[in-house]
Amino acid sequence: MSRDLKKEPWRPGERPDETPTHPYDPMDPDPSPAPNPVPIPPDEEPAPPVREPTTPMPMTDPEPPEPTRLS
Repeated sequence: MSRDLKKEPWRPGERPDETPTHPYDPMDPDPSPAPNPVPIPPDEEPAPPVREPTTPMPMTDPEPPEPTRLS
């Protein structure tokens, strides 16, 4: 008969398979360092910032659609 190890409580000294959600794990006081972010290559230009439109949209009600014509 197989056991479901995820539902079975783990004993002291054993580590659970799931990663902890809290940044500090008392069972592992020396966690591995976080990976460094990938640097942007020097010849690569970052994307330009998103600009707002120069003229604001008019504050009017939209036109109602034309009625459907059945022929």
